[in-house]
Amino acid sequence: MSTVTATAALFAAKPFSISASFPSLCKFSISHTFLSSAKASFFPLQPPRSSSPLPGLITCKSSIDDDQEEIAEPDTELDQEFDESDGEDYEFDVDELEQEAKVAVREYSSSLSRELIIDDEADTRKESRKQRRKKLTVKEIPDHLLSKVAIVGRPNVGKSALFNRLVGENKAIVVDEPGVTRDRLYGRSFWGDHEFMVVDTGGVITVSKSKNEVMEELAITTTIGMEGIPLASREAAVARMPSMIERQATAAVEESSTIIFLVDGQAGLTAADVEIADWLRKHYSHKFVILAVNKCESPKKGIMQVSDFWTLGFSPLPISALSGTGTGELLDLVCSGLAKPEVSEDLHEELEEDYIPAISIVGRPNVGKSSILNALVGEDRTIVSPISGTTRDAIDTEFTGPDGQKFRLIDTAGIRKRAAVASSGSTTEALSVNRAFRAIRRSDVVALVIEAMACITEQDFKIAERIEKEGKGCLIVVNKWDTIPNKNQQSAVYYEQDVREKLRILQWAPIVYATAISGHSVDRVIVAASEVEKERSRRLSTATLNQVVQEALAFKSPPRTRGGKRGRIYYCTQAAIRPPTFVFFVNEANLFPETYRRYMEKQLRKDAGFPGTPIRLLWRNRRKMGKMDGAGVMTRYDVKTLGSDLEDMRDYFRSGKTKDWEWRNAQLKGLLSFLKQNEAQIFQALKDDLGKPQVEAYRDEIGTLVKSVRFAVKGLKGWMSSNGAKMPKVALLTSGEVVPEPLGLVLIISSWNFPFGVSLEPLIGAIAAGNTMVLKPSELAPACASVLANVLPTYLDKKAVRIIQGGPEVGEKLLQQKWDKIFFTGSVRVGKLVMAAAVEHLTPVALELGGKCPAVLDSLAPWPMKVAINRILVSKFGTCGGQACIAVDYVLVEKRLASSLVELMKVLVKDMFGEKPRESNSLTRIISKQHFSRLKSLLNDPEVKASVVYGGSMDEEHLYIEPTIIVDPPLNSQIMTEEVFGPLLPIITLEKIEDSINFINARPKPLALYAFTKNQSFSKRILSETSSGSVVFNDANIQYCADTLPFGGVGESGMGSYHGKYSFDTFSHYKAILRRSYLTDFWYRFPPWNYRKLLLFEATYHFDYITLLLVILGLKRSRYRC
Repeated sequence: MSTVTATAALFAAKPFSISASFPSLCKFSISHTFLSSAKASFFPLQPPRSSSPLPGLITCKSSIDDDQEEIAEPDTELDQEFDESDGEDYEFDVDELEQEAKVAVREYSSSLSRELIIDDEADTRKESRKQRRKKLTVKEIPDHLLSKVAIVGRPNVGKSALFNRLVGENKAIVVDEPGVTRDRLYGRSFWGDHEFMVVDTGGVITVSKSKNEVMEELAITTTIGMEGIPLASREAAVARMPSMIERQATAAVEESSTIIFLVDGQAGLTAADVEIADWLRKHYSHKFVILAVNKCESPKKGIMQVSDFWTLGFSPLPISALSGTGTGELLDLVCSGLAKPEVSEDLHEELEEDYIPAISIVGRPNVGKSSILNALVGEDRTIVSPISGTTRDAIDTEFTGPDGQKFRLIDTAGIRKRAAVASSGSTTEALSVNRAFRAIRRSDVVALVIEAMACITEQDFKIAERIEKEGKGCLIVVNKWDTIPNKNQQSAVYYEQDVREKLRILQWAPIVYATAISGHSVDRVIVAASEVEKERSRRLSTATLNQVVQEALAFKSPPRTRGGKRGRIYYCTQAAIRPPTFVFFVNEANLFPETYRRYMEKQLRKDAGFPGTPIRLLWRNRRKMGKMDGAGVMTRYDVKTLGSDLEDMRDYFRSGKTKDWEWRNAQLKGLLSFLKQNEAQIFQALKDDLGKPQVEAYRDEIGTLVKSVRFAVKGLKGWMSSNGAKMPKVALLTSGEVVPEPLGLVLIISSWNFPFGVSLEPLIGAIAAGNTMVLKPSELAPACASVLANVLPTYLDKKAVRIIQGGPEVGEKLLQQKWDKIFFTGSVRVGKLVMAAAVEHLTPVALELGGKCPAVLDSLAPWPMKVAINRILVSKFGTCGGQACIAVDYVLVEKRLASSLVELMKVLVKDMFGEKPRESNSLTRIISKQHFSRLKSLLNDPEVKASVVYGGSMDEEHLYIEPTIIVDPPLNSQIMTEEVFGPLLPIITLEKIEDSINFINARPKPLALYAFTKNQSFSKRILSETSSGSVVFNDANIQYCADTLPFGGVGESGMGSYHGKYSFDTFSHYKAILRRSYLTDFWYRFPPWNYRKLLLFEATYHFDYITLLLVILGLKRSRYRC
């Protein structure tokens, strides 16, 4: 890990400028210089003449190879010049800066995703887990090689619902009105080992329909979206619509090998069904036709519903697209008629090399989006009509350009103003707009289409703003250019000026002038889109990035504040592509005003290009870093600001934000997303720190935590609710309740053996209880601590949750602060220090310390004995190599069973870890050389070494200790007086197993006691005569996974408990609330006192209501003398 020392330096640089532009077809230049070229290409960036370091900036390596990963890698040798006003030396961890740059990109993307949530309220159907898996399946075979299955039928029989069911996602719009689907819609479906394309079509309009019925079925009104169109044109467009929809359906049937003829089982057989069946038999008798009767939710009624459809000449199959009934049988039939595609051996390599950019075509209604798509692909792929809103679904089409480059074109519905969509009351249009926004999100490049003769409106600007925020490449397509009257050479220049003025947010987007109807210049859309995609994927070389920022700083320095403070750039790097993203590490981000940030972006564009794509400039504070701590881990937190940071967190808690159920639920779900989305990174960190096998890592950390978070999410509302308290009858008109409330600001200090488990389990409870919290992970597991500190905060509210890394110095500073609770997991020695520090502020403490956990092994039959030994061995050797507080520390067994026990253990250890455990991939290594030396000293005791019956080998270089079994070591040896915390298993023999109770009681109370016995009487004695944090019969360790049981110690093994609701309780205060009415009161509760009142109090506290009544009525005298 390299560090770079920075000193103040500033020097001027020779001006340097590089211009990059599109060819003349785009009529646009970033450098404001109009350039033309025969080919559509960019001017290559030339390296700067001087390699002088940038003042105030470290440079980093950045590749311009498009095949590289999307995250830039740091250079190993960095320039050592910094600019800082006070001239003080600083140390910077370059690897950490690169990691922080990636975190900054993730944070920005996460916040942007929350801002750009697409409204899906109209989509009521939710995808199942199985459907989501299908959706994420990697395409291994290109679409054009797959067999096609078309779904045809009359309108409103459920074709789109069946299409969504078969492809496993809500791709087609489903609304309870006919004529919603118009164009062909394609989707991939999987069934068994078959893969095929499903084609959704519009409803086939039959000749038996009247004009009014056609109008109704198409759901076309004469008002919405048709303003300015003459009535005759409207009627002509409506009259042509059925034939256009039928032409699309016919094209789908022509290209498909199998046809699903869908009818409505609830409506019964209609004349339209008969006509479609005759049409299929007449023209497509050579194709495999399946008659599916939809809306047969009940299997019993389905048999009755299909009876009428036998007259069509096909075998009817009852199904329900809504519930999925019968779709399995349908898919079996479909696959029986499909031929498997012929796939070449090198296809997979070709697919890995080919990346198909997606180009979505968006704009307001009726600007010619579908016409442009049809002109590009050379066929009527989508319906074109003067009626606004003709296109409903987002239509995907694969297309190969003139140079052989493949693209995926996405035609979208016209996007009107939100208010106009809402006022129309059309659910279909709302869904269409949602599909259009989704199309933008899954695109690489967006072609924003505007009409040449129409004014650029606020809605065009809103769409442009959406494209820029999504970070997509963009080109502006001016369609219907032929309608501009009296054009000349200056027309495009004047028009461009108007576009740039009104669409200022897309100043960087090229402009293409085209006419879709004639096809004039439409091919330039693809050429420009291809160049835009190349720019989105481009990286700046280190030298170029340095020179650009150097020129910008030399020409214009950041402004000074009134106090004379100036912003300083320490380090910058290109952290991502698509879109190009640059992270600037500065002294204080707020010292760089928005005007200066725009200036820096403009300079980047001027000198480095990037036409056609937005670029991101992220500004991140870089604090001074402390010296190396004792563990060799860089301190990553400036403790000087600790007091003010904690006060900010207290203020945030006082704001009440964390007390809301919505906030707590969101944080828990963010934690769940962290665990799911970073599984590979967590696995790698656990391997780096502990050599933990993946299965063990999932079993003990990721899987356990996912289960715990889900348990908390499910129970959160119940945990937060108040509980009524029963009040005595004498307390008339009085009610009581108990309300849980968060404690406030809490500290969690975790250990290294389960770096994620013991960090996040208490964190779950602290979040669920509504606290603000600081987590300090162990410095002995630096890779895991880094993941927690750098990745986890991007999923949580950073104002309420902070992860602070560091060694003992940081821990000591934390303990000096005032907390509302401290939760500590670790050794007894450090636990005592935590307790001592807590006394200063009377801070409540929860300690999970561990101790020597015994396993009592009674005499058992052969099979239960083998099961018991397996469970003991996996607890000792298969749980972090015995470095766990819950691991079996030693075994108590009767002397007569010792030899057979040892022999069976030897066999089972070999079954688990092989003849050569050193080569096993199922063992965790020792955490550190210091801990290795401690275990080595335990084993090197001469009397202990003489007791070894199995194992004992060690490899200090690789921190490996073989699973070791020791029989009857001296009871006064360190291995029996200290917690072992390693793969060394002592076996202590007793005359009779009942003696184990006295043996355990003579030692500190353990965190867990494991008893393997079938003797009920002995079990009862163990429960009644011993004390431990938990008792587990016939197993070990599994109590840790039980969310419904408290996990914690007693006495020397700890205090307090957590897991499940017990974690919530640990971080909550249960407030007692009593409410009393003003209507009643007891006169004898007030002075002056007398013996009669004493008698009344006696009767009240004894709940003796009869005596109470008699005394009040004067019928009973006090036994006390007045």
